Amino acid sequence: GLDGYLARRLNVSSKLGILLDPIGDKFFAIAVFGKLYLEGTLPVPLFISLFSREAALLLFTCFLWYQGKWKKYQIKSFLVGKMMTTCQFALLLALLFGCPIYSFYSIPFFLLGILSLFSLIVDSK
Repeated sequence: GLDGYLARRLNVSSKLGILLDPIGDKFFAIAVFGKLYLEGTLPVPLFISLFSREAALLLFTCFLWYQGKWKKYQIKSFLVGKMMTTCQFALLLALLFGCPIYSFYSIPFFLLGILSLFSLIVDSK
């Protein structure tokens, strides 16, 4: 969030940065949650639900490509995406401090993933 804020504040954002920043976030999330799953720290339902947002973004990208709108789409952040990222980092902090993690925590991540896909599709029209 800080890099995006500084880029906008200092007016140094670029088209490449706008594209690479969310890709970097996805790789970070996949690497961290994948590692936590492999260590046995993350329950399977929670691991799967954390990927719901990434799956939603992949489906949306395929949708744009199929519709021929890929090159014209304006990449921007959404409130739902920011909520998902906040929840993901809260989960990471909870894990860092040794808080118990339960499978039912996956419910909000599934819902936010579905909302992410829905908001992206509505915005693309």
